[in-house]
Amino acid sequence: MTFIFLNDRYRWSKAFYRFKEVVGRAIRHRIFSAIEQASDEEVLRLANKRVLTRSRDVWGTSPLVAAITMNRPMLVSQFIQRGGMFPGDGALAQAAMRGNITVVEMLLDAGKNPNEVIDENAEHCRGYTPLMWAVNRKHIPIVRALLKAGADIDAIAADGSTAVMFTRDSDSFSLEALELLCSHNADLTIKDSRGRNIIREARDRWICAKKPEMLEIIKRHHPNIDFESA
Repeated sequence: MTFIFLNDRYRWSKAFYRFKEVVGRAIRHRIFSAIEQASDEEVLRLANKRVLTRSRDVWGTSPLVAAITMNRPMLVSQFIQRGGMFPGDGALAQAAMRGNITVVEMLLDAGKNPNEVIDENAEHCRGYTPLMWAVNRKHIPIVRALLKAGADIDAIAADGSTAVMFTRDSDSFSLEALELLCSHNADLTIKDSRGRNIIREARDRWICAKKPEMLEIIKRHHPNIDFESA
């Protein structure tokens, strides 16, 4: 029998990732284990303002974000009341991408900036706002809530993306989001890193795939757009 040994070029990166996770879990504050184990009484016993604002999980997230990712709205509410929400924690973007409208509304009611990104220095998805995540993940109620809260509809991420560019899938949810964003006067002319804007996407859907729905929505809100020069 012949054995083939494959050379995994990422083996050291994977080993470092595992090492970092093991060490991080060993030294992190015990509030994170309590959150994961749904030990609410222990969590609330530990959740003073110092712990909530200074403690970090393995990958740098706060207890508030940990509660959001574990879908624990009761803990989210308690953490907000105890001062566990702070600028730059990425809580709103995390809630938006997970489709948790209850938590999104809690954070907005508590004064969270609707345009706050997860991490300005993130290697991927740098500069993606909560609105971009909500459109990208097709969470229409959250799109509505963020727009109502004053989210910047034309914010531009590092890769040139705007919220409206995430509607280019042209499925039913994307079309609903496109209608909503157009009704709020989204700028349709902004080009992403590929040099394309949503007008070009709509035109190509019509010409190449015989799907006129995007084009029809845009025409309804912007009847004077010249699709040929898009």
